[in-house]
Amino acid sequence: MKIPKILKKNNRKYLLVKIYKNYVLYEEELTGYKECFMKHDLGLIKEREKPKKGNRIFGGY
Repeated sequence: MKIPKILKKNNRKYLLVKIYKNYVLYEEELTGYKECFMKHDLGLIKEREKPKKGNRIFGGY
């Protein structure tokens, strides 16, 4: 899981400032505005769908 040092998102360029446990802090290159992104927003973590409990097949009834 490699975190990019330069992030291009929404036609803006962000530079990596600091990595925290649950999110990553970036600073916009032109204005200096700091913004946090979750690792899910960066595409590092894929969303998984949990199976529903009602879909199980039980035998022996």
